[in-house]
Amino acid sequence: MKKIFSVVFFISMFLLGIAQDKEADTSSLRHALLKGSLDLHFRLYYMTTQNAPDLSDYHAWAFGGGMTYETGKFKGFQFGVGGFLFTVM
Repeated sequence: MKKIFSVVFFISMFLLGIAQDKEADTSSLRHALLKGSLDLHFRLYYMTTQNAPDLSDYHAWAFGGGMTYETGKFKGFQFGVGGFLFTVM
């Protein structure tokens, strides 16, 4: 997980560095990458069972997060990549 976070962090820092260029060619792949969008979301989930008195009751907590990146349009195409990680507490 640390490797994934590190790779995403360095890619985003690289793209932010490129974004500081003054002149942009709107028909280039570079422009499409810079005009992409990054979406982050987190989830917390709780589940419980309420069984008959002679059966066991169970409960669980889970926490997760997801990240998605979509490029801007380039010659009518758009590319996206995403993932989701979770852990049971």
